[in-house]
Amino acid sequence: MKTTLQYLGMALAGMLALPSCSNDLPVAYDAGAQDFMDQSSFLVEAYDVYNHDRSSTLDLMQQYDSIYMTFDGANLYLTRVSNGPASGSQSYYQFDTLSADFSGGAFLGIWMDAHSKHDIEGFERRDNVVGFECYGRNADGNTESRFVRMQKLDKHPKGAQIVSGLPG
Repeated sequence: MKTTLQYLGMALAGMLALPSCSNDLPVAYDAGAQDFMDQSSFLVEAYDVYNHDRSSTLDLMQQYDSIYMTFDGANLYLTRVSNGPASGSQSYYQFDTLSADFSGGAFLGIWMDAHSKHDIEGFERRDNVVGFECYGRNADGNTESRFVRMQKLDKHPKGAQIVSGLPG
């Protein structure tokens, strides 16, 4: 298990390995995160869920054609898009409404439901790319870590507009 955790830690570091002149390590506290993320949609580029109790990893990006996160105040909308098998066919949307925990402008966690919060363990923002790790219990009571890397978009995609009500 220690090897798996080391692998996941290296994967997060690799996800965030963007060109920089700084040797700063990612930190959980970024007082400008809320202003940067509010009323914005992000294309999720990587989303891995590691279940500590089962020692298993799930790559959500392999299950959907695209995933978006949209922030509007304390609301966090997760939009998952599956396209039909034929070219030009219907897109299917799945939505989750979560709550983002911001304090002092920093992104501190995600409430998955009314009872389970995932705390931000690592957060880094460079240009329009955000990477973070959050840690908590899932609906089954298992401990998990979520590793996410996402790119800020200039406008809200169709699915994010539908669920959030924000303009395109």
